[in-house]
Amino acid sequence: MKENSILYEDLLLYKDILQLNDVKIVSMGGVDKKNDKIFKKILSDEKEMAVFLCQFLKLKIKPNELEKYKNSFITQKYKSKESDIVYKNKNKDVYYLVEQQSKIDKNMPRRILRYCDELIEEIKEERKMKLYENPIIVPIVLYTGKKDWKIALNFADTQIPREKEYTDYLINVKYKLIDSKKYSEKELKRNNSRIGIMMLMENQKDSRTLKKSIIDIIEETKDEEKIEWLKEVTLYILSDVLKPNEREEILELIEERKKNDMDEWIERIKRNDEKQRQKLIKEAVVKIVKNMILNNEDDEKILKYADITQNELEKIKRKCK
Repeated sequence: MKENSILYEDLLLYKDILQLNDVKIVSMGGVDKKNDKIFKKILSDEKEMAVFLCQFLKLKIKPNELEKYKNSFITQKYKSKESDIVYKNKNKDVYYLVEQQSKIDKNMPRRILRYCDELIEEIKEERKMKLYENPIIVPIVLYTGKKDWKIALNFADTQIPREKEYTDYLINVKYKLIDSKKYSEKELKRNNSRIGIMMLMENQKDSRTLKKSIIDIIEETKDEEKIEWLKEVTLYILSDVLKPNEREEILELIEERKKNDMDEWIERIKRNDEKQRQKLIKEAVVKIVKNMILNNEDDEKILKYADITQNELEKIKRKCK
């Protein structure tokens, strides 16, 4: 079959209907571009978003308490820029805005200010909120780049002059920075979340340590869906980073893991089948013994033909009374 060449963005949009093995991916800006898309895709899932908020913001929130407000939010000012994800807390007037960055953006404090202002305006108009009512916006920047993030975390810190007499007039709009480099391997593995796994991968210095991290995750996780997801990540996201032999080693391990899981599953079915068979035999014997008792057969004959003990016979007799 002839290979199809498609853009990576298209693959993410239509991956469920495409035959992935027949698709050749054309990179749009290298690994960073691919990883930006996979981070956004992960956080488009309510369950993963809830884990993300619990793990990195220490919030106590469940997936069923979240609903997607927007997959993307394009401001009037920044027509070409958009924040990645906006979620709403169903039980509160609280919105979570996530901006994923693989590169430094010196204008981030102002962008966050703009995002929050325009998002509030949109929410108020949509919900017809009163003039003096405003929802809470929790801005989050998920940074996965290699350089140190030295940008201000509060718009107020970018304002001049800094004289004390004007302190009360500073505009305090903070955002929470989640910098993947600031977390240890143990911290990122703690909840075994997909976002944590991707951040862990971003932190690896070379393909060898990246391969080891992926193998460790495969060996530690019991989640079969996550194993399949790691296979896709290895094939289509990390194909430009891993060496061919490293990629093959990971894929072989995944296939071996799946084979072992299948063997275990088959063995479990066999064990269950045997238990079911024994249960049916026991029920049939009890039924036969009950009929013999009701027909006044003597105990010696029942014990001989039913192949049961005297204690078992007495138990069945008590049930017949």
